[in-house]
Amino acid sequence: MLSKRFYQLEQRSKRPFLHSVIQREKKIRDSVFKNNKIKFLEGSVNDDTLFVVQCFDAETWKYFGDIWNRKKRLTYEYLDKQLKYDSQPALTNNQYKLITAWDTLNIRKMEKEAGFLDNHRLFKAMRCYKDNSKWKTDTIFFKDFYDPKNR
Repeated sequence: MLSKRFYQLEQRSKRPFLHSVIQREKKIRDSVFKNNKIKFLEGSVNDDTLFVVQCFDAETWKYFGDIWNRKKRLTYEYLDKQLKYDSQPALTNNQYKLITAWDTLNIRKMEKEAGFLDNHRLFKAMRCYKDNSKWKTDTIFFKDFYDPKNR
């Protein structure tokens, strides 16, 4: 259900994003959900914020993903039709902090000030939370940037 909701949001996005990338990310995300790798969410989804970050590296054709809440985090990557879990995170610790705080102003600032000129990585971050018993989803698309706080 969550994966389908993310896909609907991606389709309505005003940001240009390759349709084939969106479809591939949905398939990968569906596999992660179907493989029961997000079991750690059981019991905490109703009272916790869920964050999902996906990244496509156009240079290597590798997809990265992270799903987390305040208790646990799952990382995965997809390349050559192989899905691997507990891979190297695509984000720096500071980028995780900015997304967890949903500090979109500083994400945009860092992207503008420290973005790579030949950027191959496109990130999509989503925040899912309950607001007065209704589920809300926020999304931000951004390009990778140099993070001096994490190097």
